[in-house]
Amino acid sequence: MPSSLIPPSANLPLQSGMAILFGCMLSTTFDHPSLPLLRAGAAIPAIYCFLDVGWSPIHRKSTTGVVLAMGSMAMLGIMRVVDVCFVRLWDEERPRWILKRSWKEWKEASRAARDLPDGHKGKDLPGALPLPSNLKERLLYTVDLFTSVQGGSWYGDRVWDFAPPSVANYYGPSRWRFVSRNIATIVTLYFVLDFVDICVKSRTYDPSIPNPVTSLPFHLQILASIYTGVHSTVPMNMQTRLSAALAVMLLNTSTNSWPPITGDSWNATSLAEFWIKLHHLFTRSFHRLHLGFHYLIPASYRTKHPRAMRLLRRGTFFTLSGILHMAFLTMLPVEHHARQWMKPLAISTLKFYCSQPLGLGIEKVLVFPITKNLPLSARMFVQRSFVVGWLLWTSRWWADVWVALGMFVEKPVLFSPLRGLLYGQWILEQRKA
Repeated sequence: MPSSLIPPSANLPLQSGMAILFGCMLSTTFDHPSLPLLRAGAAIPAIYCFLDVGWSPIHRKSTTGVVLAMGSMAMLGIMRVVDVCFVRLWDEERPRWILKRSWKEWKEASRAARDLPDGHKGKDLPGALPLPSNLKERLLYTVDLFTSVQGGSWYGDRVWDFAPPSVANYYGPSRWRFVSRNIATIVTLYFVLDFVDICVKSRTYDPSIPNPVTSLPFHLQILASIYTGVHSTVPMNMQTRLSAALAVMLLNTSTNSWPPITGDSWNATSLAEFWIKLHHLFTRSFHRLHLGFHYLIPASYRTKHPRAMRLLRRGTFFTLSGILHMAFLTMLPVEHHARQWMKPLAISTLKFYCSQPLGLGIEKVLVFPITKNLPLSARMFVQRSFVVGWLLWTSRWWADVWVALGMFVEKPVLFSPLRGLLYGQWILEQRKA
């Protein structure tokens, strides 16, 4: 995929930042009192390296998709540095391995312990494995944590304590079926991506106005929302499935370690289930950052008002998501839109992400009570319709940003079998950022 072609000039800062991050993660397995301050100091060059990867103009001589992919890696690196080096200054609890067979029991215990005065201490909960005690175990622990994005583990019998249910409850099929199924899915998704891209490219969007999508007729807005969803999730899904198939074939890893990265999110029966299954790449970092606000609230209030605390967590998550994606607007050159549209685009970004808690509230207050007495099939249909409708409606704002970033001009595939059959255009030339 085009987004995986990182320019050589970005390799040194990327590898340097990753090396510092790995060293900081390894240091958390030791308990020396001077290590927190050393990690805080090491965070400065690590963040600088990741900022160089994402925002240095030297690395922008590539396609828009590559630049955005580099920005995603840079932001993920920065958020993990903040988590490892700064959040632990006020919360020393380290990630724990949880046995899959005990995950449900551990989850219930962790929820009960979350609002205790001394906070959430995973070491005393059932199902949590002990922290490493020798050098070999510490290295294996760090490698597994460093390479885990959604909470999965290279060990098929366990997950990390920040894994969502879609990861913790996943058990893969046999190796042959796993590999063949992933290859078939990759081929299918490639044709879907090619088809949707042809549909969208059949018309021209005007990036010179602040609302190039929401100013269109409604049916064209919905089409743009569909394309934005496909373009932002399908390439990532294809890349992770390819990595999973290669890891199972060549490295003999367990199929239990490779759940789909989107967690079958589009089959969700509620918005809450959708976002839990999708499990944004930065969920753990956002959750850890919200602890700074969490501990400012008296423990007595946290215990008596769990709904308010859940609202705080959700609001923090989506607000940070909006701010994070606004940072992407500063990453690309602005040939695609006038500078004066940056503020409206930032507002459109916040509209999409900050409207999700509103959707969760509407779902909780209206949709669930209205559908609770319906037959199961009817209830599932209404709830899924609300999820799809809400996401398509709110995605129109993000589609405005997608056009401004030049992503509707970007070619998501290099080889287009459908264009080749229809128009004889088999190879697509990628546009530079």
